[in-house]
Amino acid sequence: MATTIKLKNGSGAPLAGDLVQGEPALDLTNKRLYTENASGTVIEVGTNPTSLTTGTFTSTGIDDNATSTAITIDSSENVGIGTASPITPLDVFGKQRIYLNNTNVGNASSLQLTQDGTGDAAISFLIGATTEWLAGVDNSDSDKFKISNITGGSDFTATGMTIDSSGNVGIGTASPSAKLDISGAAPVLELTDTGSTASYGWQPTANDLRLFDFNASLERLRIDSSGNVGIGTTSPNATLAFGGSSDVAFNTSLGSTGTYGQIKAFNTLAPSNPATNIRFIRDVASVGNDGAICFDTVNTERMRIDSSGKLLVGKTSPSITTAGTEITSSSLLQSVSDTSTNLATNGGAVLNLCNTSATDGNFSNIGGYNSNGLVVSQMNFINLNHTSRTGAITLSTHNGTSLNEAMRIDSSGRVFIGKTSDNDNTAGHTLHSSGLVVHTRDSAFAAIFNRTTDDGDIAQFKKDGALVGSIGSNSSGGSPLLDINAATSGTSLMRFTTSGTERMRIDSSGNLLVGTTTEPSSSGSGSGFVETSFGRNQLRLAHTDNTGGSRSLLVFYAGTAGNLVGTVTASNTTTTYNTTSDQRLKENIVDAPAGNIDEIRVRSFDWKVDGSHQTYGMVAQELVNVAPEAVSQGETEDDMWAVDYSKLVPMMIKEIQDLRARVAQLEGA
Repeated sequence: MATTIKLKNGSGAPLAGDLVQGEPALDLTNKRLYTENASGTVIEVGTNPTSLTTGTFTSTGIDDNATSTAITIDSSENVGIGTASPITPLDVFGKQRIYLNNTNVGNASSLQLTQDGTGDAAISFLIGATTEWLAGVDNSDSDKFKISNITGGSDFTATGMTIDSSGNVGIGTASPSAKLDISGAAPVLELTDTGSTASYGWQPTANDLRLFDFNASLERLRIDSSGNVGIGTTSPNATLAFGGSSDVAFNTSLGSTGTYGQIKAFNTLAPSNPATNIRFIRDVASVGNDGAICFDTVNTERMRIDSSGKLLVGKTSPSITTAGTEITSSSLLQSVSDTSTNLATNGGAVLNLCNTSATDGNFSNIGGYNSNGLVVSQMNFINLNHTSRTGAITLSTHNGTSLNEAMRIDSSGRVFIGKTSDNDNTAGHTLHSSGLVVHTRDSAFAAIFNRTTDDGDIAQFKKDGALVGSIGSNSSGGSPLLDINAATSGTSLMRFTTSGTERMRIDSSGNLLVGTTTEPSSSGSGSGFVETSFGRNQLRLAHTDNTGGSRSLLVFYAGTAGNLVGTVTASNTTTTYNTTSDQRLKENIVDAPAGNIDEIRVRSFDWKVDGSHQTYGMVAQELVNVAPEAVSQGETEDDMWAVDYSKLVPMMIKEIQDLRARVAQLEGA
């Protein structure tokens, strides 16, 4: 016999292809029963019955030509398939399948369970006698569809999955509040890729939500109760926090210059317009590390870091002539385009440093450091007095032990080098804003002026832009000599003064005038002395005293005591050459012995220098033994010896006196 009962819900007889021999078909709508005979023809078992009544089958039911019962309908009208003791209206037991086959195109096959009362409409799945699942409509809970494990129970109290009338699906909850609502103790929504080993799960835990990598047993992402998102960290302390060695990458499409990924911050009052923006752009359309990072506010670029690492503020490309700020690892460049000529407006390229403390004497600074991170030099901007707004700039250098001030510009504009205040007696240099320069050095010269390569002016002196004189060098005679020059334009002369009064001058003719401004002459004008030029080689001494007395023109002193040894005096008519002979300067005064004038050799000779002939004269080397007081031998053996003929006069007088005495003696005899 057949092993399957097929029920057709509709009108008309089933087709021959719908049945096999001996297989029944029940048309419940028209209350007709059909089967297929041995020749393959569908026949009606009962013709248009008004009712179909079944009694109690007392046999073992409908068998399938086997030893077991295939279908059993008991007295309670329970139908059993694969069981002779059905306990429900339809009890299918064993390895059975129920097929719903609808041959009408467009109509769905369905199995409908109807509960006309207040109970549930559900299907129970029983595995053995211990594990039972229930799937169906829970009439007691707003007719929600549920799937529950009711092992040991009889209803939907142990809810596994719920679908409510809104289409919300709940797992672990009978009251889902979203399309998918999973509830439980730290529940996990696991997503597994069957084509790989990837397996990830979302899990709420301790008021946080985490994304877990089951394959690596690592947490990948966490959103805490404050809304902070952490990647690589379980304790995000910001809206977006990264931990460990996490990288953030924005991949732009290759080959498209200017395309970018970006981070935007929006104002809730203008959600369509970002208040700030960070863009990650490509500089050129090629593969490589050629990108830039741009920082925008109000849709305008304010700053960028280009592919070479330059930080550009107010400009998009590095150029010294483009306005904006450019910072590299080794330099800072600020360029502006401003027509202001007022320094107080800060209209030019500006670098501002501010110490916000109101303490007088505090400062801001720019420091230079070595590779060890130690300061070696420093520029300090000092707030001398916050109330009066006075300041100073100092430069400091490190000597290996301490940082010391090397130079200062004070609030008056004075520059101090090696000193901190305006004291002319303190070693150092002072440059005044008026043009005054002061150089002070202890126990040594205070300034050096050096000219290299050729001769010429080493220092020049000007008045109102016009040159009045210079000091230079002249090597025309071999070794460099010092030249002190008066200006060649106008009246060229050099004046020497003390206490504001002129004491000496060299006029434009080269005359040296001491105590006078004009050349002394027979007219009586001027006083002092002059060494004239133009080949005359004259030394003129003059005085303007017309009282008739003698006045000294030359005074000679000698010795460490400054003893007066002689003078040259002049009256209105005579000049006297005086050798000191004061009695107060002498002792052991006696009559001189007889002279030896006869031993003095008077000679005639020619001078080698010019061949001139001198008829009467003496040779110093011959005279030195006779009258050494009249001979000057010089200080070295190379010095030329000289004779002072005036020193022979006393000897001559003594000889004349002796001669006269002898003449008198002879005449008296």
